[in-house]
Amino acid sequence: LNPHADRLPLVSSCIVNVAQDIDEDWVLEVYDREGNAVNVTMAPGDMVLYESGSLIHGRPFPLKGRYYANIFIHFEPTGRPKNFENYDYVEDMDEFFPPYLLPEGPWLAEWRRRNPTGWHQASPSAAHVDTLPAFEAAAQGDVESLKQIAAEDARSLLAKDRNGWMPIHEAARGGHKEALEFLVQQGVPLNARTHKNQGVTPLAIAINAHSDDHDAVRYLKEVGAEL
Repeated sequence: LNPHADRLPLVSSCIVNVAQDIDEDWVLEVYDREGNAVNVTMAPGDMVLYESGSLIHGRPFPLKGRYYANIFIHFEPTGRPKNFENYDYVEDMDEFFPPYLLPEGPWLAEWRRRNPTGWHQASPSAAHVDTLPAFEAAAQGDVESLKQIAAEDARSLLAKDRNGWMPIHEAARGGHKEALEFLVQQGVPLNARTHKNQGVTPLAIAINAHSDDHDAVRYLKEVGAEL
């Protein structure tokens, strides 16, 4: 395996050694930040984490043995802070480039050439909904939990996920009229838009998920919601 650095967005990687039948160790060679070659040997059950997108690595010598079974797992940073509490950090992220590229760095031009439409984040999913309790409660229409959350930290009702969704958007998608009423009463913006204020409103989400005759849609229209 010739020495190389992985292509973006494979910024960091993990190797899990599953099984092997070898006559001698098959060395993984990684060049560290100081340019030193570091040799890593693995046995079944071992795991190695490394910055594969920026460190030169490879296996400079042929395998001596019958087989060497590994699992490779690659990671793309999302920009989420280590001490994660809410999604306010999304507002400070670049709208075109991914968070792992340095401003004015040498990779910007090449990345733009390969990705002319910009960096695409994942769509909202259950994995994002249950990150913060307010999102899960709103998605389920659990007003009692929303009240408890508001009493403990009212700011949670205004939190945004990586796509700019707020609990009110989840309540609209679920068609939960009572949850919508409570969130509006708590001062959550009725016409908050997703995706850095360039996306859709709760009313648009509710209509798309349900119909014009749905209770949640009628309520939003009654209180002046906009598309």
